[in-house]
Amino acid sequence: MTAQDTHFSLPDNLWDEALTRFDDLKTNNKLFHSPYETTLYQKNDLKVAFQLAPQLDKKPILPADAPERKSNHVKRNPFASPDPEFILCHVGPLHTLILNMYCVYRPSLILVTRQYAPQSDLLDASDLGASWAVLQHLSRTQTNSRLVMFYNCGAESGSSQGHKHMQIMPYPQAEEVGFQIFPARAESTDQVTSGLLGVPYAHFVLKLPDNGTIGDVFRAHGILQSTYQEFLKVQGHQVSSSPPHNLLLTSSWICLVPRRRSGAERDALTNAMGMIGIVWVANEDEIAEWSNASGSVRGHFQYLGYPISG
Repeated sequence: MTAQDTHFSLPDNLWDEALTRFDDLKTNNKLFHSPYETTLYQKNDLKVAFQLAPQLDKKPILPADAPERKSNHVKRNPFASPDPEFILCHVGPLHTLILNMYCVYRPSLILVTRQYAPQSDLLDASDLGASWAVLQHLSRTQTNSRLVMFYNCGAESGSSQGHKHMQIMPYPQAEEVGFQIFPARAESTDQVTSGLLGVPYAHFVLKLPDNGTIGDVFRAHGILQSTYQEFLKVQGHQVSSSPPHNLLLTSSWICLVPRRRSGAERDALTNAMGMIGIVWVANEDEIAEWSNASGSVRGHFQYLGYPISG
């Protein structure tokens, strides 16, 4: 896919339709969402917003060794044939935009591949193009909420399902969570930002140019993936074509966080949002696990990712 191949026709009322459909499904108990509580954790320079959302107890999460993570099991794959009530629109020929049944933010969207692809694959040009199209379209047609897309690559990244999907939701606001999420501190479109204060695990960020294009996204994504591969080599770690990581994208920046573990094995799992400091938990015991599982919240982040001083 080239930059010229990324024009998609999306409904002008897409955001309003997402809100209306979201509320209707919630009213009919088909979608699980409720008010959440945010608790700010701060120790030295590390800041984390724990967001308590009991509805997440209902969310199914595949074990890391589940066969559905390697091949399409239609009867057990929620994205193989999405419920029409959840479908918002198709995004080009390869992706479908649906509502997230188990979510914290209103609304939360899932961009799923129409044909099965494993969640352990890197995002390709079509995935990035479809994601960017949705982000840009919604930024033009609604102005009351910034958006973020995130992708959990592989079971170690905290992904819950094996069918490739990206998630899109409102951007965490500093006035709500108590801090600016760290990728927003990146200042360069050319030099990868890493080693940010208060982030004790490996992370790579590039700012996107003002009025950036999908070409800028392709370029930045390629740089971050190459940086990750080089990081693994220097650290003496095994290098694969698609090492586990979290990828986050906004209209302003793109961020990659390398992952070693999901945290499920210590009852303190997190995904891409957790690795930028927005940790979703279903109960207060999970918050305690973040402190206890690895000796400290900082220690658990380093257990999930690759520890660095910061």
